[in-house]
Amino acid sequence: MRAIPPLNPALGGPLRAALTAILVIAGLAASASAQVPNPPARRHVAARPASPAAPPAPVIPPRPGARLAPGQPIPVPELEAFIDGAVQDARAADHIAGATVAVVQNGQVVLLKGYGFAHLDPSTPVDPLATLFRLGSISKTFTWITVLKAVETGRMKLDAPVNTYLPEGLRLPDGGFDKPVLVRQLMSHSAGFEAREFGRLMVDRPEEVRSLSAYLQRNRPRRVRDPGELSSYSNYGAALAGAAVATADGQSFETLVERQVLAPLGMQHTSFREPYPEAEGLPAPMDPGLAQGLSSGFRWTGTAYETRPFEYVSQLAPAGSASATAMDMARYMTALLNGGQVGETAVWGPATAKALQTTLQANAPGLNGWAHGFMEYSLPGPFQAFGHDGDTLSFNANMTTVPELGLGIFVAANTSTGARLTQRLAGDVVGRFYAGRRDAPRLGAQNLASRRADYEGLYLTTRRAQGGLEKFIGRLTSLSAVRVGDDGRLTIVHAGRGRSFVPDGVPGRFVAAEGEDRIAFAPVQGQAQMLFTPGSLSAGERVGWLYHPIVLGVSGGLALAGSLAVFAGLALRGSRERQARSQVAASRTQAIGAGLWIVAAIAFTIWLLLSADPAQLVFHWPSPWLLAASWLALAAAVLSLFMAFQLPGVWRGERRVAGWTGWRKLRHTITVLVYLVFGVLLAGWGALQPWTG
Repeated sequence: MRAIPPLNPALGGPLRAALTAILVIAGLAASASAQVPNPPARRHVAARPASPAAPPAPVIPPRPGARLAPGQPIPVPELEAFIDGAVQDARAADHIAGATVAVVQNGQVVLLKGYGFAHLDPSTPVDPLATLFRLGSISKTFTWITVLKAVETGRMKLDAPVNTYLPEGLRLPDGGFDKPVLVRQLMSHSAGFEAREFGRLMVDRPEEVRSLSAYLQRNRPRRVRDPGELSSYSNYGAALAGAAVATADGQSFETLVERQVLAPLGMQHTSFREPYPEAEGLPAPMDPGLAQGLSSGFRWTGTAYETRPFEYVSQLAPAGSASATAMDMARYMTALLNGGQVGETAVWGPATAKALQTTLQANAPGLNGWAHGFMEYSLPGPFQAFGHDGDTLSFNANMTTVPELGLGIFVAANTSTGARLTQRLAGDVVGRFYAGRRDAPRLGAQNLASRRADYEGLYLTTRRAQGGLEKFIGRLTSLSAVRVGDDGRLTIVHAGRGRSFVPDGVPGRFVAAEGEDRIAFAPVQGQAQMLFTPGSLSAGERVGWLYHPIVLGVSGGLALAGSLAVFAGLALRGSRERQARSQVAASRTQAIGAGLWIVAAIAFTIWLLLSADPAQLVFHWPSPWLLAASWLALAAAVLSLFMAFQLPGVWRGERRVAGWTGWRKLRHTITVLVYLVFGVLLAGWGALQPWTG
């Protein structure tokens, strides 16, 4: 599954600086566990085909400047040397404890390797034949194959409402929408669900594991847009599809995928089950012998590796609970590239094989989209690829198949810092051997700078919660800033990292300055209002100044400064000030409100410090500190309204008492107005709903 990313906001301005500094300090201060040296890589190169070799490809000349033509296989020694260098460089730069790689081409397993450690105590090297890595959202690809197999046999239809195949307790309410959610819309992530995932995706204690059915009933997200309108990645939608195909087949999802996919493919070291104790109402746990091969998951603290607890995802099994060895993933990729054929056995038919390479939906013309649940990738060359990536808190993985090259590449890392390696390796391999090198990045367009107002701004992802505290944190962490430079390039900055794009000749569409990814904008009266990202994972909605983090940060800073000034004034004036009774009451109310704002800020800061590890968001949401901050801020905001009703009495005073000076009244009024503005902003951002979590 795609887990919630670390609290790494792309905010800009003083708020971003403050949050980032706090998180960096907290990360560096984390206690260290033991560090270990690097073991030698474990290697296995297949000596025989995993299935009958594919027929010879037609002779195609290589791309200009390319090392190989599409019909030529990569020489194994060169491939091994290249991947060794790429993985070892990534391990050193990104502090990755262990990784595993499988490469297949033309029906053969050409490379299997393990790097680094699967466990620290005792030190255990990664074995590509026996060490299981968590697959995260690559699990979904098995789910989509079971759905397509059900379609082939007539047990399901892609254009049927998913409610047709669900038991009554799991059926989706209409949510105020006229159209039902279709099976195909779950495959293209276009059912229209919000994304509510903090505290819902995974658990770290086996006694908290629930059944798939219980999870789907208790954690149903709201429908926020018409089905089919927009692809926006949904773990819930994939899990619902798994429940539907399991219901249609009359067995548990784990049993279904084992019988229909894993066993026929010979994937004996792959499982959607997890190592929890047997419990009533839950699927049977993972076989103990297989569980011994599970790699630990790690977090780099800044000084050492920290072993994380096991991440239980059984309640969302179809979306992300699978674990597998590199060897088993090699078998899987070989079948994907061979139309589902393994030896004399057709694990899935030609209709499914075709669907897995056919676009089902994309958010904009010319962009990659969803090939019946598989992601579409553009690799150097350019070559079209299909696959999926997957992330948990500790594991990163990617599976990419390139039909034109007969090539499949799987890579996984067992440390939370492994995403850069897993996301880039397949493209780097294809670029190295099959694509001519680009001497320089693509040049910008001279007239783009004159249209910067059409594109520049902040864009908030559609993959977010629409209410409560999760809405608030999502607004802080899920923004991308679009900027247009004088060099005619458009840059998207997210989570502190930027990537540049240039116009590709189609109005509103851009191609990466380096790479083949494309983005597009949807204009309204000439100005972009939606940003469509590569792969149609989600879209970005343009936000106005009211939802700009700098506005919230400045408002919060003024409220905190005003609160401190209130107590400073009380200390300086003491009891000497002559006040009317209405002014005495207003002063006391103001002091209580100032105290609430200050304590709320302290509670929020403590929560930030504790949330340097994103596991706090995923496993322990909502934190008591965040709840306390929200309740305190809510009380302060309500009290600010009461202060506003007291303002006429503050200015009127009493005839027989001189009361406050005009300057004192003005200062009090300004403070109350600052509190009111900050409270309104917090309410709009979703920060004043502690009961929703």
